[in-house]
Amino acid sequence: MDLSVKRSGPERCELVFEYSMPVEASADAVVPDSMPDVERILYADGTALIRGKDLGEGRVSVNAVVAAAVLYVP
Repeated sequence: MDLSVKRSGPERCELVFEYSMPVEASADAVVPDSMPDVERILYADGTALIRGKDLGEGRVSVNAVVAAAVLYVP
């Protein structure tokens, strides 16, 4: 029985589009009565999490959410 090994290179991704734009967004949040009121915000951070993408003729649509964290002084 003749055994052989098939070698193939790994698949690779090519960058086909790159776009970066800073975005400023705001949102309201309700602090529950069981927690102290917010006096001053010390730090706020957010990360965009891509949920999905749709490819069409000449266009790409990306759906995402933002995971945010806020550190504040009561």
